[in-house]
Order: sequence, then structure tokens, then C-alpha cells
Amino acid sequence: LHSTYNFNLLRMEGSTVAEVREIIGDLARNFNDSNAISVAWSNHDIARVYDRMKRRIDVPEAYADDFAHMLFQLSTSLIGSTCVYQGEELGLDDADRLTRDQLQDPWGVARYSDTFKGRDTCRTPMPWAEDQPNTGFSGNDIVESWLPVDERHKSKGGLDQQVKQGSLFKRNKHHLAWRRNQPALTRNGQIQLIDSSGSVIAFNRSSHDQSDTMLCLFNFSSQTQSVEGVDIPPWSSAFR
Repeated sequence: LHSTYNFNLLRMEGSTVAEVREIIGDLARNFNDSNAISVAWSNHDIARVYDRMKRRIDVPEAYADDFAHMLFQLSTSLIGSTCVYQGEELGLDDADRLTRDQLQDPWGVARYSDTFKGRDTCRTPMPWAEDQPNTGFSGNDIVESWLPVDERHKSKGGLDQQVKQGSLFKRNKHHLAWRRNQPALTRNGQIQLIDSSGSVIAFNRSSHDQSDTMLCLFNFSSQTQSVEGVDIPPWSSAFR
């Protein structure tokens, strides 16, 4: 309750790798050992993170899920608390195909333009199952939801991903289960950036008493990168 809700990763225009690295450095300078920080990639007032980041970083479509998983791993490796906005765990795209007439947010309607589609693009129904009315969110096909279901979300339902081998949801769930047993990532502690190439974010995470330390590497490119003797596959992370 006493932590600072940090907006630096919530830039409307997205962030470059260099800007994310700078934000992490700022967190380290101001919040190491305090545990008084909460970080978030997304919330209910801004376009979803994957779309925002892809405005600044060229991500091949074939790596879309890998990119989404890596961002999830990055945010849950920082100091402080992590806020995960609904749908991040499923890799939902921003529902930017909503027309002005479909919006419900008065502020979004008033400011709607070719470049700003309002805030409702991140507020569409949470998808659960592709074969259910409104993807299982509410009612039936006769009942209209407050906002329409995005067609691209229908294949990313939470219940469907729970039973789909290799789904993004399962990958994220597996990462959190692994993270739970890593004191360097779960205890109040420190983050120290490491010099790395332009496409790699690298840092050490350590517990407050320095008894546990972990090297965290994130590759924002389509080529394998090597940092401190560790090879990082394209659009992936590595922990040592």
C-alpha cells in the first residue's frame, strides 16, 4: 500500500530498448532495497503493451508470442511489485479496430482520431473460450456486451490456453512457478544494470543481503546475442 505506482513503462508512444534500459536504471537509483515501487506495462487507460512497444521496436510476427512472453518475464524480474493488466498473460492485442461509434468512453469519443482510438481498446471483453457466446465473457449471442469482442482475441481465450500445449498462458504460468523459488527475484533487493549491446537488456538481481544473485538477460532482436558468456536466442530471455 505504501509503494509508488510508477508510470514510466506506460508511455503512450511505447519505448525503445534504450528507453526501457534507462527506466530500469532510474528504478535502481531511486528504489533499490526499498521495495516501495510498483511497475506496470499496461492498465485500463492506455493501449495494450504489445502494440505500444511494437510501434518503436520492429517485432516479426513469427516472434509475437515470444516477444509477449519476454516482456512478461522482464516486468516480473524488476524490483518491487509487478502489476499485470488483464489479458497480458494471454498476449491480447489492443482492440484498435473499434470504430468511434462502438466506443463507450466519453473522453475517448471526444478525442478519437486516426492516431488515437480512445481508451476502450484495452477494455474489451476478456476472452475465455472461442466456442462460447461472447467468448464466454457474458450472456449469449443475442446479448451485446458493453464493448464488442475483438475477433483476434477469440483464439486466445483463457480457458482454451489453459489446455493448449505451449500456449502463452502456460509459458507465463510456468515462469511464475519457477520464479517463486528464486530468492533473488522474489525478495526485497537490488537491480544493477550491465553494459550490453543495443538490443539486449542485462542486469543482475540480488536479494537485500546479497546472498542470492541472478543474471537476467533479454534479447530484443532476431539474432542470437551473447552477454557474459551466455547465449540468448532471438526475442527470448536467459537467467543464470
